[in-house]
Amino acid sequence: MAVDSGMSGVRRGLALLLAATAMQLAAGCATVPRAEREALSRAQYERFAGAPVDQVVAFNIDRFQTFGDNALAVWAGASRAWLITLRGPCTGLDRQFKVGFSSSGNVIYARHDAVTFVDQPSRMLQRCPIDTIRPVDYPALRAARRAERGG
Repeated sequence: MAVDSGMSGVRRGLALLLAATAMQLAAGCATVPRAEREALSRAQYERFAGAPVDQVVAFNIDRFQTFGDNALAVWAGASRAWLITLRGPCTGLDRQFKVGFSSSGNVIYARHDAVTFVDQPSRMLQRCPIDTIRPVDYPALRAARRAERGG
């Protein structure tokens, strides 16, 4: 075993401990299947989602998170969020970096409009009909997550 004369035994031990901890954390994250993580996250959003609404005024999407191939959360600003479910599976949704919406004027209607994206492997426009739109109390969801983490 090579010894680095510039690193004390205590520092070397601490460095090894930190490296081992980082490897365990990385391995722990990799052991939870993606589908299970998405299902748990979706359940949190559903817990803080209100009753379905028929429409929302069109908005600029700041970010979005997919939950498999049939639901996503979208944000317009730091605290305005919606949980959108689709009428059926939308192949490729879970691999997208950008989504949009069809809309009628400046309104997005449940059961009429669709989530849209260009599927990269096929370069074809995908159109996934919206089933429900539910406003999410995102500040409450964030507070619940902080409380679960103990902070």
